[in-house]
Amino acid sequence: MIKVERENLSLYRQSYEGPLNLHAFTGLEGLLYWKNKEGTQYIGLGRCEKILNEEMPFFHYASFEGEHTLLFCPLVFKITNTEIVVFEQSGHDPLSILGVNVSDFIKKLSLSKEEVATASFKLAELSPSFERWQERVNVSLETEGLKKSVLCRKFTYEGHGPKNSFDFFLDLKTKNAADLFHCYFDDFMSFTPESLIKLEGSQCSLEAIAGTHKNDGQEEELLHDPKERREHLEVISSLEELASKVGKVRKGETALLKLKTLSHLRTPLSLELEEGFDRQKLYSLILSLHPTPAVGGTPKEMALEFIKKEEGERGPYAGFFGVEEQDYLELSVLIRSLHYHCQKVVAYGGAGIVEGSSAKGEWQETFNKVQSFLPCLYFDHELPKGN
Repeated sequence: MIKVERENLSLYRQSYEGPLNLHAFTGLEGLLYWKNKEGTQYIGLGRCEKILNEEMPFFHYASFEGEHTLLFCPLVFKITNTEIVVFEQSGHDPLSILGVNVSDFIKKLSLSKEEVATASFKLAELSPSFERWQERVNVSLETEGLKKSVLCRKFTYEGHGPKNSFDFFLDLKTKNAADLFHCYFDDFMSFTPESLIKLEGSQCSLEAIAGTHKNDGQEEELLHDPKERREHLEVISSLEELASKVGKVRKGETALLKLKTLSHLRTPLSLELEEGFDRQKLYSLILSLHPTPAVGGTPKEMALEFIKKEEGERGPYAGFFGVEEQDYLELSVLIRSLHYHCQKVVAYGGAGIVEGSSAKGEWQETFNKVQSFLPCLYFDHELPKGN
């Protein structure tokens, strides 16, 4: 292991081969976890008021309602496919967080240990009921000026699982595709395909993901379905309008984003930032984008007011979470997500309501989305009687 001292920062580097025992992090103080689509993992431990060296990675979080918070940790692990890098901020004792020194903890990580969760959950409650869902869809379609609203359903499962939610998260990670964002904090977890924004050096990119079809051999129909394309175009036009205020936007080709069980329409957008674009402008752009029409609706304020009236506050569902370090920032949208407790799981699924939507079709879409990240190995998705 190589240790390098910086001003107010110690860096540890260790190469590795083979799988790591991430269960070693279970139960540690202030645990935050975020993995990007390329496989780089960031794990934050503890909390501090600020960072003292710009090399130190830190985390971003916002609820759906938009309260943007920067989360600073005195100890951050960055794990690539070949190397473990540990950032330790001066003035904090890693022993008090890890229970051992950094070098011994890295050895503990390298002791691969297969953990298999014992879990069994059965669908106990759907909220809202189909009748109430139908009412909400109809009201959305009949509200003058509301082009799109994204309505959410809660799926409550009861049963039993591991005592610690991070252990369960790690097991669900192995059941979900590696090319998704994986996120964990405060018993909340997300396995999401959607990025809010990515900034790497001077390259800034956004993406519009909207329109859904089950992978049944007919998913190519998404590309030509008027309703799905209408929903997708609402997202593209909103992103283009907002991003054009800080730079030149280039729109890529719309194509299918094919996941394990579902496909979506996806359009990439690149943003050539104007001169003088700084961190303050970056954060302002983030807040102007969030929540996008993919999870909120259009017109934005009207859709958000409608959602709050119908659903109340969503909290982390459809918020964002991610990492920033030096010349890199990336935030993922917290869809395909759940709250975990030992004897209860509350999962969330949303659907965009636009002209041409049907209550029955969007009801089934939310169910397909929840099934896509909750494995049948642990979850009985049979609808309870009366729903």
